[in-house]
Amino acid sequence: MDFPSTLPQAKLLEQSLSGFLPSDERAEDEGYAKKQIAWKVAPPAYKDAPPVPLVPSGLDHIFYFDIDPKECLRRSFGRRMNNDTGVVYHVEDHQPPLYKSPLIERLVTMDEEE
Repeated sequence: MDFPSTLPQAKLLEQSLSGFLPSDERAEDEGYAKKQIAWKVAPPAYKDAPPVPLVPSGLDHIFYFDIDPKECLRRSFGRRMNNDTGVVYHVEDHQPPLYKSPLIERLVTMDEEE
């Protein structure tokens, strides 16, 4: 819940999904620094830098829902599922029929992964 909630966290997620790191955030390696010094003495033959292949993004869209964390927890903790049928109920919002006591006994708390 609440991840990524900041721009640095979103950048870390993007980097872990696709390996992409913006050029302004890449650390210059020692070889590049030596090339910069050498180019002052003998400039390279080409004027423009060669094109850099673009790394496809690991994220297609980002949505931000402004929801109270307490409401998210309430909805998450109230979920129950009938393992026989796969029907999902909620103890407050979508209650199972009270007249079916065997059904109520079969309901199990849902894990986060389900």
